[in-house]
Amino acid sequence: MRVFIQSNPLWAVFVFLALQLSSAAAFSHRAFDMNLYSNGACLYVNGSSKDTSLRFEFSGVRQPTALVVFQYDDIIAFRNLPNLNYFLNHSYILDKPILGFDDETDQLGFSLISRKDFDIPESILATLVLSDKEVDYPIENDGVYCIYMPLYKYNETLVLPQAHYNARVTVKNETMPVNIYHDISTHISLSIVFGLGLVLMSLFHPAIGQGKLTQLPIVTRYIIYFFIVNFVYNSLYFILELICTYFPNDALYDFTENFYFRLQTGVIDKFQLYILILVYLGYGYAGADVKINTKLTTTFWLANTVSRIVTDYIYTDVNTLIDITLLEEKYSILYNSVILPGGYKKSLIRSMDPRGKGIVSTFSLIQVVSESLFYIAITYYAFKINKYWKTKGETQMKKYIYKSIIFHLFIYKFALKYVALQISTITFGGFFDVGELLKVLGNLIEIYEMKVISLNVIEVFILWLIWGVNKPLKPDGTKKKEKEKK
Repeated sequence: MRVFIQSNPLWAVFVFLALQLSSAAAFSHRAFDMNLYSNGACLYVNGSSKDTSLRFEFSGVRQPTALVVFQYDDIIAFRNLPNLNYFLNHSYILDKPILGFDDETDQLGFSLISRKDFDIPESILATLVLSDKEVDYPIENDGVYCIYMPLYKYNETLVLPQAHYNARVTVKNETMPVNIYHDISTHISLSIVFGLGLVLMSLFHPAIGQGKLTQLPIVTRYIIYFFIVNFVYNSLYFILELICTYFPNDALYDFTENFYFRLQTGVIDKFQLYILILVYLGYGYAGADVKINTKLTTTFWLANTVSRIVTDYIYTDVNTLIDITLLEEKYSILYNSVILPGGYKKSLIRSMDPRGKGIVSTFSLIQVVSESLFYIAITYYAFKINKYWKTKGETQMKKYIYKSIIFHLFIYKFALKYVALQISTITFGGFFDVGELLKVLGNLIEIYEMKVISLNVIEVFILWLIWGVNKPLKPDGTKKKEKEKK
């Protein structure tokens, strides 16, 4: 065997990779931060083993910081352990405090009270963190677990811990990522959507099947590229996740979720904006003499793309963040399985040092301003091109840009998409039950993500219906000049 491996480098690489895959069959990818502004969370665990645990890494601790970890189903055993919604609004501090000071010793301690006929569960962790340290909480069973870092009063005065304390929470050694099957299902569905889109377009553009895309007009060509890129991206995505299910490996899954995932928001979504540059800066025409500052508009697009990539890198842990409304209150969902206070991303910024806040604020501002200027620019040039063809009397040429202004910019971009996004937001009513919510949330978020991406597909499809031609668009005057030269 040794001789065979030495004489076959590819086999050696395969054996090495197989050993790496088999030696890392545990996942520790779910991590989030808790601090003064985000001091409560619940999460769903569905892949526990004897080694699974919650790891708390405390830093910046200057005053006693309380930590309570418990199984959500055990909350019924307590008289003064509030549900997550009441904990986050701090009503427990006055009504049913979790901590208090002993009248004789003046020492801070927990005052958890069990209900009649209930004992305090042994699985609960209630401790005071007095310095920077690590705390481990073993997870023995699947289910929903809640983490509270309660506030307390001293002589009727609310005591606030140091504003910059932070607890990094990591779910260690899960046998399988909790939402991986939902992700696989989502990307298979998206692969089918983009694949069918390509099949439909190939019926109208034979060049696709012939591998002669360069013969198509540039707008048509890039719309087809958009479908090809998305089809390949989503197909590779679910293949990578399938590999993770059969060969569990934390490093491969981290690459998929923290690097490969960013291609969607940082590159592919911005590729869609580039198609708008081609449409509204006149690249769909041949022979149009319109003065357009392409460098300025491209600069706006480039600034927006770069700022998005930078902010995605800074917010690596919140790339999967989704906001939901539950009983008219805002909450943040992370990894499709962790519920946090609404505005979780803002809480991270508030806990940063001044330099970090400045970097985040700068690039976030660049992203917002550049996108606004981008849409202002393409709208302006769209009307300029429309006026140009109207002045030239080229009715046939004018209809393409005119349809884009009406059906894409006005009806879709500024009206229909906004309404659709409002309809597709995730909203819950009824009784507040974190346990039931987290168990069904994966399916609901999968549907939500499909709706959002479908809106992007509809946008590009609208542009294809208008600009999807097989030959360059040339005005009559240009065609006459060509005939005279011949």
